Amino acid sequence: MKQATIFKNYALDITHENSTFEVPVIEMHGTPSADTLFIFSALHGDEYEATRAIHLVQDYFKSEQLTGRIIAIPVANPAAYKANLRSTPDAFDGENLARSFPGDANGTLTQKIADSLWNLILNNRTENSFILDLHSGGQNYSYAHLSGIRDLKIESTQTKIAMELARAMQIPNLWMMPATAGTLSTVAIASGIPAIGCEVEGTGGLNPLDVMIYFKGILNVLRYTKQLSSGELFLQEGEFVPIETIYSAVDGFIASCPTVESPIKSGEVICEILDYFGDPKVKIHSPCDGKIWAIRRNPSIAKGEIIALVSHERKQI
Repeated sequence: MKQATIFKNYALDITHENSTFEVPVIEMHGTPSADTLFIFSALHGDEYEATRAIHLVQDYFKSEQLTGRIIAIPVANPAAYKANLRSTPDAFDGENLARSFPGDANGTLTQKIADSLWNLILNNRTENSFILDLHSGGQNYSYAHLSGIRDLKIESTQTKIAMELARAMQIPNLWMMPATAGTLSTVAIASGIPAIGCEVEGTGGLNPLDVMIYFKGILNVLRYTKQLSSGELFLQEGEFVPIETIYSAVDGFIASCPTVESPIKSGEVICEILDYFGDPKVKIHSPCDGKIWAIRRNPSIAKGEIIALVSHERKQI
């Protein structure tokens, strides 16, 4: 007999000094099983596509059968979200939640949020748990559609499952992400939980195409985890490709940049940075043959900020 999905909406209260923030949590409970899918959105406060996709998933299971549980966090960093910023406002700590896991219950506001989210995972972890960490380019960047795993514990069960989760997102560009300290997927893989990270275009808006990519990808992941029986499972073929991250060595104004997914050769100019008078300061060259997988769209650039991500081919694993 079909069991109706039960929805539980509540908030995690994060108190820091004289401020309290509520992190919204959407739980969906279907036919009991050992399967739990965690979905995280808006770890950066200027990324909106996955938030809307979570809303659509919630609507979908009002009439479809779910097995196991979905625990979704539509706005992971409410302080950054309310300020329309990538990171927590400087008035609190200016930190990047996506680099703050597993967090610290006695730390800064951002570290407290990370601690609360990580404990939400640990306290609700079941025999088969999976994590989707969904991002976009935000206000300042345009990303290719990417689905990635961490270059960590490659032969482990959790990473092998993560590869299948990444393929199930139905995104053609498969990304071998570096194991970066403080990222949710890195901490999860190190703790034995399959986890992936994804990107869609961004540029600070709510592109309906990006929303649907995430919505359809989440449903297909649920087919892979055997939490959704309707529809046909699709797994994207191809190799997981590492990238080169190009940072700016100067402050300045970016005169022009190539479009996302443009092919580029090693040594080719990605962009030129000018001073505020319009005089050339430096040319930025590609370190490898590949494609532009992300590019800064905001022409104002500060030293140390990312200019571009360039794919860099390697043998299939």
